[in-house]
Amino acid sequence: MNILKITIQAAKKRPLIVILPAVLVLIFIAINSYNPVLPVISGISSVTGGSFFDGVISALQLIMDPAIIPGIAIFLAGAVILVSLLVGVIFSGYFHIIRNTLEETEKTKNDFIAGIKKYFLTIFIISLKAAFLAGLITGIMIIATVPAIIITRVAASTRPEFMPAAIFIDILTAGVLFFGFMFSRIYLLYWYPAAIKNIEKPFIYAKGLVDRHFWQIVLRFVIFDIAFALILYIVLITASTALKLFFGWIFTTALATVMVVYIFYSFGEIVFSNGNNDRS
Repeated sequence: MNILKITIQAAKKRPLIVILPAVLVLIFIAINSYNPVLPVISGISSVTGGSFFDGVISALQLIMDPAIIPGIAIFLAGAVILVSLLVGVIFSGYFHIIRNTLEETEKTKNDFIAGIKKYFLTIFIISLKAAFLAGLITGIMIIATVPAIIITRVAASTRPEFMPAAIFIDILTAGVLFFGFMFSRIYLLYWYPAAIKNIEKPFIYAKGLVDRHFWQIVLRFVIFDIAFALILYIVLITASTALKLFFGWIFTTALATVMVVYIFYSFGEIVFSNGNNDRS
């Protein structure tokens, strides 16, 4: 069954399925407008007179300075705890509604509150663990890109004879990043529906299911990534700032809603197809 059709049907039954992502995406767009990462890198590049690659390397050296690592660690720990608390409150109710809608459970007025009461602690703990794992994986990936950035910068600026080697290393690095990102993202995201279905040891269970259907799931996620890239392209080529924000909000909301519904729907389908219907 077409996942877009499933999402539309689910949203018609329970409009909160699309309203909540719309509100969260709008908040994210507002916060992201103050995102300092690219301005910092661009500023470092301007000060040093180097390229964007130079700015990236300088930024990496800055955040890995032993003198500021404790401060960064404390800030990140506080941010992770705060975000995990918010995720626990918001998504425990939201995921409960999605599960009930897809399983055609009778609708009640207190579904969202019931989800919070039932799953808040579970989602909060999972989010803490997922943030730690995602941060660890991201750190490893950032470090893994440094050799590719350095050799590409050298080849592009002073040693063009290194370009074939730079291209090879770039392709190899891109492949490692792609599979590392895919594996970690799929495992972490499918952790949530396993927990909402009250499955014992949800991460291990979800990992087992994902491993048996990995390439099928990867294909779907690649489609979502392509759709996101198209959305980003449309937003970037739009001249009007107001239209940029509007298109970005609408398209991102639609994509996020479809993706969440797909994760829960496909998880249920995989469980059912394997003869392990663990609904409770």
